[in-house]
Amino acid sequence: MNIPLTELPPNQIAQVIKINNSGPEQARLVSMGLLVGTQIEVLQSNCNGAILIAIGTLRLGIGNSLAKQIVVKIKKLPKAN
Repeated sequence: MNIPLTELPPNQIAQVIKINNSGPEQARLVSMGLLVGTQIEVLQSNCNGAILIAIGTLRLGIGNSLAKQIVVKIKKLPKAN
């Protein structure tokens, strides 16, 4: 199931399927390693704020409006506490 990055809860692992932005924001994301096919983990997520993700050892904060344009596929469900 493909969903926007903004819908993933913390501790969720997913794979980037598509980035619906062809402007300078996409180039910036690509330069930081966020490519189609990249596996990411959501570390923190606020409803209308920034989302903190991990790409390997890299930590990346993405604003909500840009995160809505990143389509991901769930790879692993978050661990139950």
